[in-house]
Amino acid sequence: AFGQTDRLSPHGSQDERSSPVTIGIRAFGSKALLGCRKKLLVRDRVVTLEESMGDVKERIDDVDDRHNDGLRTLQEQLREFVWDTIGSSENKLAGKDDAHEAMVTALKEEIDELKGELKIFKAAIGNGMLASKPKSQVIDVPKPKAFKRARSASEMENFLWAMRQYFPQFYPEYAEDKARAKLQQLTQRGTVREYVREFSELMLQISDLSENEAFFSFTDRLKPWAKQELQRRGVQELTNAMMVAESIVELVPRRDKLSLLSPIGGAMVGTMRRMKRDTAIMAT
Repeated sequence: AFGQTDRLSPHGSQDERSSPVTIGIRAFGSKALLGCRKKLLVRDRVVTLEESMGDVKERIDDVDDRHNDGLRTLQEQLREFVWDTIGSSENKLAGKDDAHEAMVTALKEEIDELKGELKIFKAAIGNGMLASKPKSQVIDVPKPKAFKRARSASEMENFLWAMRQYFPQFYPEYAEDKARAKLQQLTQRGTVREYVREFSELMLQISDLSENEAFFSFTDRLKPWAKQELQRRGVQELTNAMMVAESIVELVPRRDKLSLLSPIGGAMVGTMRRMKRDTAIMAT
């Protein structure tokens, strides 16, 4: 009996293997083993899924970083473009403003020059110098004496000298030379307006008077205070010099203290002035 028992299968006898308890244990064991296998498979899948999710997250982070970098670059480029456009627009506007200012300045200078020339022409027209058809005036010029055909050298020289003095009076150059001589002797004795009027009248009678010569003659014969005012303002043209000179307010000298103290003092001042005037007339 013991030998038969030893020869039995390790799993027990056939009756034991076919018993309900054994069958239940086997079924439970197989189910437990199957459940463990499923859990292991699920765990592996979860780990794999987590790794995949980590990779996806890293890729998403990379995409976000690239996207942010692209946005920053685009923003910087857009900012530079806007500032460049604004700067170029400002430069263009500044250039247009400078051109407009230069144009306005040139127009003002031209208008001032035309005003000065207009004043000169008005002064000339007021004195009847620019009449369209001036009336011819008969000038009584002393005629030279007739030559008596004498053989005297002095008589011949006198006759020739008289002829040379007689005929040039009919030449237009004579009037121009006369105006030039008057211009050289002209100085400011009265007001600035009177001096400007006299100077412009003589200047229009001289055809070959240059701009520089006329400017020098005009400024050189002004009174010292008027000349200093023109130099202080830096005037370099004749028309501007005339306009500035006419705009200068002349300072009227104050009365002497004697004339303000008493009637006797005023009489003394008047007597002294008359004596100075009489002395100047006698000297001339």
